[in-house]
Order: sequence, then C-alpha cells, then structure tokens
Amino acid sequence: MKVIRLLKNKFVGFILLGSINTAFSFFVYYVLIKLHLFYVIANLIAYIVGIILGYTLNNLILFKNEIKHFSFFRYILVYILSYSINFMLITALVEWFSFKEISAQFICVIIMTILNYFLVKLFCFIKVID
Repeated sequence: MKVIRLLKNKFVGFILLGSINTAFSFFVYYVLIKLHLFYVIANLIAYIVGIILGYTLNNLILFKNEIKHFSFFRYILVYILSYSINFMLITALVEWFSFKEISAQFICVIIMTILNYFLVKLFCFIKVID
C-alpha cells in the first residue's frame, strides 16, 4: 500500500490529507461564492469546515493521538491565526490587486498550507511523555 507508506512521512501525509481537506474546503468556498455569498463570509465558513475535517484527519490518521480537548483547543488557536493571515491576504488580493475571489483564495491556499503544516506539527500534535 503506497498510501500507507507515504503517510509514514509526516510532511507527505500532511500534504495528502491536507489536499483532501483543502479540496473539500475549497469546494465549500466555491459553492458559497457561486451562491453569491460575500467572499469573506464564504471563506470563514469554509475555514470552519476545514478546521473540523482537518483536525479529525490529522489526529486520527496522521498523528494518531486520541482526540483531546486540549489539542483541539490548540488546533483552533493555530487556525484562528491562520484564518487571520488568510483574511489579510485574500482581502489584499481582492481589494487592492483586483484578483477574482476564487483565484485569490487559490493563492492563499498554497501559502497557508506550508505555514499550517509547521504550526500544526509544532504546536498541536506534540507527543506527551507519561
């Protein structure tokens, strides 16, 4: 099983699971934009969906910790920071540089994926020594 071997490398696994999460979150964002929801609200809703799905995928498959409120709280803090950065980037791209909402979010996804990997790995899924 090549996928199982790839998941043993945390970065590759994070990218694979993150791709699933990102594709689903981006789909949510896309649908909301097509329904004429304001891009900032669409982005917030997609981020909330992504937080829940991403935490579940990373926790149960990649980092294999039990779900704990403490790590989920840390995960939420990371994604509040992530959302804040994404909000500033997407707003700048749309409002100042006249990017389309979907193109702007696509650029943000690339930047945020790299940042989120390091933040999640270092801050959320730390092995605790008993």
